[in-house]
Amino acid sequence: MKTIKDLERKLQKTDYKQARLYLFCNFIALMLISAYSTLMLSPTVQLVFPEGGDSRKQMSAIFVLTLFGCGVFTIYAASLFFRKKSRQLGILMALGASRKTLAPGLFREVLLLSGSSAVLGTLAGFPFLFLLWTTFRIFIVNSEEMVLNVDFRCLWVSAGFTALVVIC
Repeated sequence: MKTIKDLERKLQKTDYKQARLYLFCNFIALMLISAYSTLMLSPTVQLVFPEGGDSRKQMSAIFVLTLFGCGVFTIYAASLFFRKKSRQLGILMALGASRKTLAPGLFREVLLLSGSSAVLGTLAGFPFLFLLWTTFRIFIVNSEEMVLNVDFRCLWVSAGFTALVVIC
């Protein structure tokens, strides 16, 4: 005789593809956002673009569009994930499981996926930024002023984006 927990584990294995997609989308979005926010808040970039200038406004506009695009990207992936998850929970509830017994497992799974993708994506943003910065220096401008300095305020941007996506 199988228990509800056994059935829940078996159904989770069938939903592995959607969970992997959700994890991947969050990872890519946070990698892009952490890399772009690190670049944008870099002291070198802040010194090159004049305060209130058109270049800084364009950089900010592109960042807002990036935030919006990544937000839509992750919310869409989350909706696909939750569509499959709702079917799984519906099957378990039809078999007699209560919401009270299913809710902790759902919250644990969502927090594990969101948290791990947030941490990994944010950390992957730094090597991605280094790759972009090096490519830029090789092909566009290579001067002594082009030193990549990291301002760790960018982590607040990544944390805010993660919180926004989890809340939505």
